[in-house]
Amino acid sequence: MSLNKYGIPAAVFLIGLLIGGVITNHLTPTFDGLGIFCSLDKTKYQIGDKPLFTIYNKLESSITFGSVFYLYHLVDDEWVEVFPFDTNSSEFAWVASLLELPSGSQYSNSHHTSQLESGRYRLVKEVTNTKYHHVVNLTCEYVLE
Repeated sequence: MSLNKYGIPAAVFLIGLLIGGVITNHLTPTFDGLGIFCSLDKTKYQIGDKPLFTIYNKLESSITFGSVFYLYHLVDDEWVEVFPFDTNSSEFAWVASLLELPSGSQYSNSHHTSQLESGRYRLVKEVTNTKYHHVVNLTCEYVLE
């Protein structure tokens, strides 16, 4: 079986799509090779601050994602999922929505830290490449003082 001149680059691209996953924790965005990446406005926050998380789409196609994100706290060298709000509150509600981010666009959102304790946190956002239906977990880390 022979591969035409596009066979090897296409295979490498598809393998990259299958591997997926992005980890960044920089003030400036880090390109992940797939065209979807994220950043935070800072790497250190005070309790009560609202970390600003930005998703960038440099793909030729749109990406989709829900309003849900996952937040983990590093405890004894293990990432433990936490919630940045009081889930026992009578005011607790979560709107389940699907957002679409066109090619060349960015989306920013923030979350409360007033009910979190000091330490290292990891924010994880799942996004889907609409053209290939490939899911990527974007990750940014920060310190809460």
